Amino acid sequence: MAITEILNKILDVCCKEFEVTKNEALSKSRKKELVFLRKIFVIVAKKKYKIPNEKLCKFFNQTNSNIENLYKKPETDGYFECMLENVIKSLQ
Repeated sequence: MAITEILNKILDVCCKEFEVTKNEALSKSRKKELVFLRKIFVIVAKKKYKIPNEKLCKFFNQTNSNIENLYKKPETDGYFECMLENVIKSLQ
């Protein structure tokens, strides 16, 4: 499976779980649920599929530091943990 296909599959699952459109997910909006969606997307793409930052930067039209910040900053929110678990289950 090509990297773009993998990224689109992850995005589809994330959008379904968060009940948002792809355009909303890829926007620059800082609404909490969209930030969580992007954060989960990056975590899954990097940990499960080993997608390099350069591909994530291009896909999201973000800088490397933005992608790293999404990946590194821990979340202790119960909603975030639940959504991360749901996305991972949906991708299996």
